[in-house]
Amino acid sequence: MDRWQPTQDELLDAMAAAPDGMCVTDPTGRVLFVNNAFAVLCSDNAVALRGRLLPALLAAGPEPDFAAELQRILDQGWGAYEASLIDREGRARRVGVTARVCGHGARCSIIHMMRDITRERRAEDDLRDARQLLQSVVAQSPTAIIGWDIRFRVTEWNHAAVRIFGWEKHEAIGRHARFIVPLPERPQVDGVWNELLRTSGGRRSANDNLRRDGRVIRCDWYNVPVYDDAGRVTGVMSLVEDVTEKQRLQQDREILTRAIDQSDDAFVMTDREGTILYVNKAFEKMTGYALRDVVGRNPRLMQSGLHDSAFYEEMWETITSGRTWRGDLINRRKDGVLYTENMTITAVFGPNGDITNFVAAKRDVTRLRELDERSRQSQKMEAIGRLAGGIAHDFNNMLNVIIGYAEMASEALPPNHPVAADIREIERAAQRSADLTRQLLTFSRKQVIEPRPVCLNESVADLAKTLGRLIGEHIALEFHPDPELWRAMIDPAQVDQILANLAANARDAMPRGGHLVIRTANRSVDEEFCEAHLGLEPGDYVHLSVSDDGMGMDERTSRHIFEPFYTTKIAGKGTGLGLATVKGIVDQNGGYIDLDSAPGRGATFNILLPRTLVEPAVEPVPELPVNLSEGGTVLLVEDDDRLRELTGALLAKFGFTVLSAATPLAALQVYQKNPDAFRLLVTDIVMPGMNGRELHECLAELRPGLRAVFMSGYAEQGIIDPGSLKPGLAFLPKPFHRADLERAIRAALGAAVAEHPRAAGGD
Repeated sequence: MDRWQPTQDELLDAMAAAPDGMCVTDPTGRVLFVNNAFAVLCSDNAVALRGRLLPALLAAGPEPDFAAELQRILDQGWGAYEASLIDREGRARRVGVTARVCGHGARCSIIHMMRDITRERRAEDDLRDARQLLQSVVAQSPTAIIGWDIRFRVTEWNHAAVRIFGWEKHEAIGRHARFIVPLPERPQVDGVWNELLRTSGGRRSANDNLRRDGRVIRCDWYNVPVYDDAGRVTGVMSLVEDVTEKQRLQQDREILTRAIDQSDDAFVMTDREGTILYVNKAFEKMTGYALRDVVGRNPRLMQSGLHDSAFYEEMWETITSGRTWRGDLINRRKDGVLYTENMTITAVFGPNGDITNFVAAKRDVTRLRELDERSRQSQKMEAIGRLAGGIAHDFNNMLNVIIGYAEMASEALPPNHPVAADIREIERAAQRSADLTRQLLTFSRKQVIEPRPVCLNESVADLAKTLGRLIGEHIALEFHPDPELWRAMIDPAQVDQILANLAANARDAMPRGGHLVIRTANRSVDEEFCEAHLGLEPGDYVHLSVSDDGMGMDERTSRHIFEPFYTTKIAGKGTGLGLATVKGIVDQNGGYIDLDSAPGRGATFNILLPRTLVEPAVEPVPELPVNLSEGGTVLLVEDDDRLRELTGALLAKFGFTVLSAATPLAALQVYQKNPDAFRLLVTDIVMPGMNGRELHECLAELRPGLRAVFMSGYAEQGIIDPGSLKPGLAFLPKPFHRADLERAIRAALGAAVAEHPRAAGGD
């Protein structure tokens, strides 16, 4: 078979149909022929491209001298190069060119076979850029990036790794991981590495690591295996963060959180708008609100309603200006109970100086403020008591003179005398004034009392009719006694005062009628109860409660109801002393009183009086018959001239011979002249220099068994206790009537006492 030789046309047809671009040029680079693929690369047609110089179709690239390149091809007979081919639209395509010389001499031609490698070169450029970017990221990353080969030796070590571990890159590359592992943990390194190689995906761990300077640090690691194209592990890449300081801060934060949680003070953190973010356990205990109840809410949910809007506006203006707010406010617990808290609110500032949060430290000062209030109240009562004492001493003396002379005048006139009615009106006015003075003395605890074992059941039963008349027929009176009721040590007259004042208060609260309910019961209170009710001591008490179903009182009124002269009644309808008197009596007897009331649900006064185990006296102290007409000499000591004259006149009417003295010293001088002459001493208690009790003790040294009547307008603590006077001694409260003086004298003279032999002889 003859060897086939293609014709020129056949060769040209084959070249024209080739998939790669083909361009035939003469030795100068002028285009002689191009195939269709080349024309497509140039976005042109083959005819238009013929005759053009190939260098004109190529962009300036890495081959600045195409003529030199062409010469090398001619010299070597072949060549390869890359160039950018510019199409008719001005777009560049990267082409790979393989050139071969055909023929010899001036008649030779060069065939340029071109393949479009734009995508390949673009991919290579992208990969190169990505590698550069990755290298930049690795180098500049604040997180340490460490590469390891299959033998756990360092292959990559960025700047952050240098900063964290202290080893320079050239010092770390190629070293085994043990160099950054503390000595005690190095035996576990191989096991950790093998585990990493077996694990697919990333793995986190926290480890102690060793710095170049020998310091141990805490690091968080994120390790990711590196795979080749066959899926084999070729190494590991690690992201490392030094968390030593973060861990220390976290530990400090945990310690601080525990400290705050264990603090007795409540803490609240809010955002800058006042929304609650955190509260501690003390807050939960103080308010009853758990963390889940208040997070996301505003603290106003605890507002009591007792502070006006100006109060909160001033608070908000203070803290939003960056200043600290301190003060007391009354809030409401979850169960509705009001409490007083002392609060300090401080702003928290961010790095740029803006307020980011508010922190409030709170302390429940309800008990402390109640103690303060009790102290202020006590001081107020003490001041009023001193005032009342001074008033009582002088005012009662004046009232005594008015009452005494009015009685004497009334006795001297016939009943139908025109002036008799006026005198009786004087007596009544004086008695009302005396009652008012007695009320002042009661709430200031200066009232003269004679406490004894009392069964409150009997007291209420005895006073029931009087209370019924006091409250009126439109109010029903109910009494529910405890049949096993304990006894309390109290003056029976004070029980009457308590019941009368509380009944009057209930009557005024029920103008359209209602129910007044009195109950008695035994009550034992423990320390927990006493902590919530200041002024009480654990022990046994007699419980007296007085309830009405009247209009009730709001919180503000309840807080002031026991203050003297505080009243909600219109002018002229109340003195404001009724409930203050009740509290004074309760306090004077070591008891406790509180009020449970709200608008629309009436009021209940609860009184606790200490239980006494003392039994009431069964047999009265026998009194000897006293004949005042027998007379005798009385030593009268009174520093008020008018009252001394009046009392002397009354004693004279009884048949006594009266020797008077204005001072204790003068009385001693009179008495020392003839001690046996005196049958009785009648003396004021409160006098300058020496009180009446001390005077009696001095005189009794000269004549033991000297009987005496002590007069006073109020009880001066430590001087005399009317309820514990020995036989032969009597107490006479001022202002007194003639009959009161007579009874006191009979009580002193009629008591059976062992007298000094000389005392029996009278005068």
